Amino acid sequence: MTHAPLGGYLNMVGGLVVLVLGLLVLVPKPRRRAGIAFSVFAAGVGGFYFAHHFGVILHAPEGPRRLVESVMMALGLVGVLAMLVTFPSPLSRRERSLLAVSLGVGVLLVVPLLVARHGGEAPVAGSLYALSVGSLYTLFLILSLRFARSNDAVFRRQGGFAAGGLALFVGFQAGGGIDFAGASSLLRAEGAALAGAVLRFAMVLLVAALWLSATRGPEARLARNVALITLAATLAGVLSVTLSLPGGHGIARVIMALVLAYGILRHQLLGIDVKIKWTIRQSTVAAIFIGIFFIASESAAVFLGEKWGTYGGIIAAGGLVFAIAPLQQFAERVADHAMPGVKATSEMTQDERLSLYRAQLIVAYRDAAVDANERELLEITRRRLRIDAEVALSLEREAAGQAAAVAPAQEVR
Repeated sequence: MTHAPLGGYLNMVGGLVVLVLGLLVLVPKPRRRAGIAFSVFAAGVGGFYFAHHFGVILHAPEGPRRLVESVMMALGLVGVLAMLVTFPSPLSRRERSLLAVSLGVGVLLVVPLLVARHGGEAPVAGSLYALSVGSLYTLFLILSLRFARSNDAVFRRQGGFAAGGLALFVGFQAGGGIDFAGASSLLRAEGAALAGAVLRFAMVLLVAALWLSATRGPEARLARNVALITLAATLAGVLSVTLSLPGGHGIARVIMALVLAYGILRHQLLGIDVKIKWTIRQSTVAAIFIGIFFIASESAAVFLGEKWGTYGGIIAAGGLVFAIAPLQQFAERVADHAMPGVKATSEMTQDERLSLYRAQLIVAYRDAAVDANERELLEITRRRLRIDAEVALSLEREAAGQAAAVAPAQEVR
């Protein structure tokens, strides 16, 4: 691999983290529309940034690289458009008017981007990028409006985490269009580019003010935190472009993925109640190794020359092998904090698995009948817990008998 600036590596890793999150969301079953839409969006957008920066680092041929970028960004666009009406929960009839308002604002943001990129390099990829970015601003706005109008504590919690994650991307992108150090060049920019930068910056500040005004009712603290995240991400974007700091977009995407992942696991943001603690533990350790490798390799390249960059990264990552036990303990604490009191199925005893399956049966038979969806969930749970079919059938008969015995008693009362 040829040597590249640290910013290129950080942006590549940021795209990879978002891509992996999108793929992991598809693991639990059953898959809901919001989860599928989010997965398509994350895999497409994350894949676009990973392919772009990875291709630049490797000096890949421009034609194939642009093709991959266009395909991934088209995938991301489809995902974010689906998220407008499904994420984190489907729009109600009362909320459909918010969609019209948000789409109108989105069009105002997209048109300057499309005009500014028309006729430039890779017009297809540029147009898809403009549409995707505008759609993300639209999604951020509609989540903010839905939060402000809702009194449902569950939705406000889920919507707050969803908006908080997107605020990192949207805020940093909007702030990155305002370069105070190069103010003269910004003012000399084409009208479309200047109008787009100002509109995006103003929209993000107005939405931050909306979150500050929504600090009454359920999840008021979360609303304040989203407003602060939005402002902080916007300021970070301004400082990044003004001071020419590398890798800011990649870091913002990594933090966005972490916030969304926390909401998905801790607050069932996508209705996913399947806990994958083993994945979090192993991913945490892997992320530490990857981060140490890139930081050490870039530092060695700066101080010892390009030849020692890769060697320095390998030596630093290899040295962590001797500290693997503390790393695993740290990863365990991360997983326990995200999912307290949850044990991976691979760590459960047979009695614990049977007890968990019995609890699922009791819930399924609470109305004395099991429909097709509940039957599918029970079968998935049985296979995941590795319970024999005959044992599961015996437990189900027991649960059905208990439900039948309870039903007449309830009728008498």
